Amino acid sequence: MRGMHTLWLAGNQLQVLPSELSQCTQLTALLVDRNDLQSLPRSITALPNLHTLSVDRKTFALLDPAVLTFCTALPTFDILGL
Repeated sequence: MRGMHTLWLAGNQLQVLPSELSQCTQLTALLVDRNDLQSLPRSITALPNLHTLSVDRKTFALLDPAVLTFCTALPTFDILGL
């Protein structure tokens, strides 16, 4: 999974993202729309190549902006439905 560039997890009723996600250092796009996540895990701050993060308003109960602060390569953060 370390060489993966896009991870599309939309519509899977996920409640958490695995901490192992931080090992996907080549990941450039993470699409987690239509899930039941409580928050973004801090493990995404270890993704230096992440350029696209796509969620929708139903995805998160809580969105901690501090997590996004550490995603310095992230020019695109898409929250659908707001």
